[in-house]
Amino acid sequence: MCPPQVRMRPNLRQTGFTFIELMITLTIFGLLSTMAVPSLRSFILNNRMSAYTSDLVHSLALARTEAIKRAVPIQVCASSDASTCSDNGDWSQGWIIRTLDGDIIQSLPALNEQSSLNAGAASLTFQANGYLQGTGTQFNLCDDRGTPDAKVIQVNALGRAYQDASLTASCP
Repeated sequence: MCPPQVRMRPNLRQTGFTFIELMITLTIFGLLSTMAVPSLRSFILNNRMSAYTSDLVHSLALARTEAIKRAVPIQVCASSDASTCSDNGDWSQGWIIRTLDGDIIQSLPALNEQSSLNAGAASLTFQANGYLQGTGTQFNLCDDRGTPDAKVIQVNALGRAYQDASLTASCP
């Protein structure tokens, strides 16, 4: 019988990063990250503004639909406590949709501190036919970037709410 042979494994070369390669990789990653952060901030702010615009337009459409469906006037107004209407035109505190009897249909919370939503009216009332009582109004949605990135939401006398990109918002 032959004695068992022991196999020797050949020396495998170790692979990986050297310390210098690791430092160069981290430096490049850091530089790319610093270039991406400003555009990421802008992306987040743009999405936030789009969400606020969508919330307002959908709330106004809901109020109009409820007025037609219930055949009673429905009011949309700025509200800081989600139960009563505020007298000022600062919609940044949030807003509610309610019947004129005071039954709350929907309430939306305040915007973040960097955003503001102002309108020419403290409240809007949709009549039973869906038309807006009185004339239309304009909402100005702004954030800390100012007028260039602000949005204008129009509500015409027929009760239709839409974002109007052709108008320039007036930001505080």
